[in-house]
Amino acid sequence: MRKSTINLTKKELLFAADSFYPITKQKVLRKISVLMDGAVNDIYKTYQNNLLFYENEGFIKKLSKGENYKEMPYLVMDTPQISGPGFKTLFRIVFWWGHYFTLNYYVHHSVITDIKLRGWKKTHLCSNMSCLWENDLERQDFISLSSNKKISPKMPTDVSHLRLVRKVKIEKAEKLHQIGIEWMAEVSERINIKKPEQSGS
Repeated sequence: MRKSTINLTKKELLFAADSFYPITKQKVLRKISVLMDGAVNDIYKTYQNNLLFYENEGFIKKLSKGENYKEMPYLVMDTPQISGPGFKTLFRIVFWWGHYFTLNYYVHHSVITDIKLRGWKKTHLCSNMSCLWENDLERQDFISLSSNKKISPKMPTDVSHLRLVRKVKIEKAEKLHQIGIEWMAEVSERINIKKPEQSGS
């Protein structure tokens, strides 16, 4: 039998033999998923007109999770649940272990009737398709809408959706719902969307 060429250090072996980290990790992820769920519920109650494009769409949430976004675990909470690439609006919360939360608002460019992209507080704009589903705000594709007053970004022309992102420190997890509501107030003031006319009256 060939001897393995993978050698674990003593520290790695001790780590693998200890159940504290995986048990604690699962507890943390469960609690954070509850916080994210509560934040989405509170935001929906106040801003459902911004979150649901079609009248019969319904409030459907979806929690996704994974272990390896740039070698770190993550949680994603979407509302409404994405039904295909042509979705009109989406509110998303992402928890990226060891980094931060992000609040994300997506809106299809075809339904935007008016938008103001100058003077945001702590908000980034995804500038092209390569960052539409990324969560690393250090990428050059993310443009800060508050830090550089010389930037006067317009609606990107090479994206299907406008994506705005608000970073939240992990230490502020228990204020996630409050920060989300305040941020969505700014979103609703700066972006107008045209909804389909109701049939019948």
